[in-house]
Amino acid sequence: MRRLATGARGALGGGRFISVWSIAASLVLSLTVMAPAVPDPTASGVLTALVIGWVSFVAGLSAVAAVERSARRVTTRATWVAVGVLLDAAARPVIHDLLLSAFGVPAPPSSQLPFRILTNVVVWTVTLTAIAVVVDASRSLRATNALLSAVRTEMDAAQRRGEAFEAAARADVNGAVADLRHRVGALRRDGATAASVRWVGDGFRAASHAVSERARAADAAGPPVARMPARRRDRLTLRAPSPGTVTALYVACMLPYALRAATGGVIALALLVAVGGGWAVDRLSRLRMVRRRGGSAAVFVALSAVVGAVLSIVAAADGGGVALATVPLVVYVGSSLGAALCAGMLHRLGAEQSRLASAVAADQRATRAATGAARAALREAADVMHRDGQALCVLFAIENAAPTPDRLAALATQLDGIVDRVQRVFAGSRSTTGASSITELAGTWSRVLDLASTVTSDASDALDAHPDLAAQAFEVAAEGLLNAAKHAAAARTTLTVDATMTGAGDHLTVRVTTRAAAAVLDGLGPHSRARELGARLRSVEGGVVLEAAFAVPGPRAVVSAEHPAEGVTAEP
Repeated sequence: MRRLATGARGALGGGRFISVWSIAASLVLSLTVMAPAVPDPTASGVLTALVIGWVSFVAGLSAVAAVERSARRVTTRATWVAVGVLLDAAARPVIHDLLLSAFGVPAPPSSQLPFRILTNVVVWTVTLTAIAVVVDASRSLRATNALLSAVRTEMDAAQRRGEAFEAAARADVNGAVADLRHRVGALRRDGATAASVRWVGDGFRAASHAVSERARAADAAGPPVARMPARRRDRLTLRAPSPGTVTALYVACMLPYALRAATGGVIALALLVAVGGGWAVDRLSRLRMVRRRGGSAAVFVALSAVVGAVLSIVAAADGGGVALATVPLVVYVGSSLGAALCAGMLHRLGAEQSRLASAVAADQRATRAATGAARAALREAADVMHRDGQALCVLFAIENAAPTPDRLAALATQLDGIVDRVQRVFAGSRSTTGASSITELAGTWSRVLDLASTVTSDASDALDAHPDLAAQAFEVAAEGLLNAAKHAAAARTTLTVDATMTGAGDHLTVRVTTRAAAAVLDGLGPHSRARELGARLRSVEGGVVLEAAFAVPGPRAVVSAEHPAEGVTAEP
């Protein structure tokens, strides 16, 4: 029942409550069970009056659809739909009476008008809401599948770009190593001087700059590669609704009708059959042996037809005629099918979203490591060449204005060891998380979301210095962006990562804001990783925010490989 209520609220403010399916259903109902009870249904003018009445009813629904599609605010849409449908449904029996009188057909007694108005209000509200829930769930299912599938496609492309990035990074390091070995080898040749040492130092500096620039550069992403998958045909899904749902719908729809058309004894007996039969249907369709064979929905619909037939027999016993006796059967079976269809589509939507969300979450974690290791290796290579290689050459040149061949050979040996360390940077294990993992995640999601992301310099330093902190921040950002895609894909989304100084030390804040008033605010799931990390979901004006704050452990210690660019001297 709660899922159906949530689906109804979403459909009410979603901007597509009235659809072509609503119009089609209104025609069928207007000419059958919702037609006014006249002494002679075959009399001349009755069908014409019904058709004109349906056209006027559809005109009211079309006006509701036009306004709800143009309204920007969710509350405005929901209010207009609720009021418009109620007024249109309430006016329907009045219009029918006027049309019947105009065509010379006796209208139902005026004493029945309040009951007919109440019947129309209840039945049309329930019917149109059920149709809207099914249509909205089907539309959401297609949109969610398309979006998340597109993200998965982009994640796969990001991993391929990561592999290409690592290959290019290895080539850069290997090229730098080959050049440095050539330069260091020159120190062992006759005629090497202090200028030779400076030339070698310039080589370390140039290689450090080049490798560091590669580490900072974004992947060569090119144009967005996310593709919308081919549309699949919608498959209607039935599922036994929450216990008591059909009974409540049937009683709500039929009680006003019964109060004007049946005796007190028949009403009491019908209520007993509806409540008892509904209880039996709910229990029998949920037996373990039935669920094990996957036949709960089929059993539910079949038993509902039996209960509807019994209700029709009770109505026939009151002498109302065949036409009136079939109304309980049609209404009960229709309520059962509608509730089962709504429950099935909503369950399918939730299951599909959960399945794809889990897959996307796993892909996000894999993508985080796509270029992280290569970037870390490049940063380490740049640091070694700058901090150790170039520094050793500068220090040697200061201390040895006229170096001897032995001193130059000893320097060459030391530099060979440094070059060996550069060559091995891809062999060691290192953290694959940092500020780059979050910026790469934002870059991937920005291909399918209207996303703006900001990672401040202080936050970037903290993330690079503390891999565990970066991993936690990544989890919160990933879940926030995934939720934005699931619930408000067309809305503006903002990702902000910031570090602030407080009396208790540095704190890192991760915040994902979705600017959509229709964004779902159901809270984080009990097994959500972001929830375990202390993130909280709250509403703000015009949207929702997923936010988490982390204490930055200890003092930050960041080593930068950025240096002023200088010219490279020619080989002496």
